[in-house]
Amino acid sequence: MRLRVHFAGVGGQGTQTASRILGEAAMRSGVPALVSALHGMAQRGGAVTNQVILGAARSPVVDRGEADVLLGFEPIEAARSAPMARPGALVIASTSRIVPFSLTAAGGTYPELDALLAPLREIAGRFLAIDAAGLASRAGDLRAVGPVVLGALAASSVLPFDPAALRAALSDLSSDSRRAVNLAAYDLGAGA
Repeated sequence: MRLRVHFAGVGGQGTQTASRILGEAAMRSGVPALVSALHGMAQRGGAVTNQVILGAARSPVVDRGEADVLLGFEPIEAARSAPMARPGALVIASTSRIVPFSLTAAGGTYPELDALLAPLREIAGRFLAIDAAGLASRAGDLRAVGPVVLGALAASSVLPFDPAALRAALSDLSSDSRRAVNLAAYDLGAGA
């Protein structure tokens, strides 16, 4: 069994942390995991792409058209990553917008959400659009988008291990000050 997961977001959303938590949960469950950060901008707002391969793999890189799961933390970045998903993939995309500085500086407008997500809906076997930032805010911290998306992934029934292991890894890898918020965000994402 092999599951290839592609994460797409912007700096500051926790995509790298979320991919690390998924990999940790898999390894704790006895499932081999390779985690890679293909593009990582340390600055908030820069594009960030991570990948996790669960199961046997020779390379930590998912090629175009191979991702079984696409997790979009921000709509523009999710749309940019549409070519990574295979036909029939599970797509979980946040509808929470982060307007790029370059768009604002150029006097542009953020694209219409339905138009951005349409290519993802077309390629997806299952598609879930969630207001990840809104759910994170309900949990107590707007920055808890990663746990929201992980919760939605856990509830999708695609993981090759018990989803409880993902929640446990999130709990164990969260600082004491963030644990309660992260777990609440995870639970809201699972309920979405």
